[in-house]
Order: sequence, then C-alpha cells, then structure tokens
Amino acid sequence: MAKRAAAGISRNASKAVSRDTLLRQELDAKRTVCIDGETRRIATRQLVIQTTVKDALTGDREARRMIWEAMGRLYPAEADVPELPLYQRLNASDALTLEEFEAEVRRRIMAEVAGEAPDARR
Repeated sequence: MAKRAAAGISRNASKAVSRDTLLRQELDAKRTVCIDGETRRIATRQLVIQTTVKDALTGDREARRMIWEAMGRLYPAEADVPELPLYQRLNASDALTLEEFEAEVRRRIMAEVAGEAPDARR
C-alpha cells in the first residue's frame, strides 16, 4: 500500500473514468446560452453543432468540411435519386410473369364486358 501511495496511485485508480465517458458527460451537460435574445439551457453537443454550422456559414473552411462530411452521412446521394418504378426494376423472368398476368386480367375483363363467363383457365 505504501508503494502505491509513493507512486501516486490512489486506491480509486481502478474506478478511473474513460475519456469517452468524460466526453459524453461534458457533451450531455446543459449550458445556459443567449440565442436571439432568449436565455435557454441546452446540451453542450447542441451548442457545438450550432456553433459549427454558424462557423461554416461565415466561411470557416474546416467547419464547412465537417458539415459537408456530416451531410454526406446523414443524406446519402442515393436518397436524392428517386426510386425506379417496380416495372423498371424487374428482371426478365419477373417482367414476363407480370406481362402474362396483365394479359390474363385484360382477357378476363374483356370477357366480362362482352357478357361471357370468365374462364379461369389460360
């Protein structure tokens, strides 16, 4: 025990908090800020994000780079491309099956319109 004390190691060394935990605690901590003349309490992480966005808008290149990277993660380019309709995403076999189904439905409708009993057979 005397060796530990001489080395500056406390008995609570095993209860050391990781940097990630400390950072999480700091980012979750509430701060009092004045925004647009209104005093509010917000989490530090929200304040950091707002400050970074403001810096990016006022020309800070590093802040702008950070925002662009975050936007790329949050809004991937694929989300900007409209999804193709189902009939354009079908493979040849599925397309043929769909065409056959459409033809059968049309045949049945035409039979009903003509007053014939629809035939369930192909």
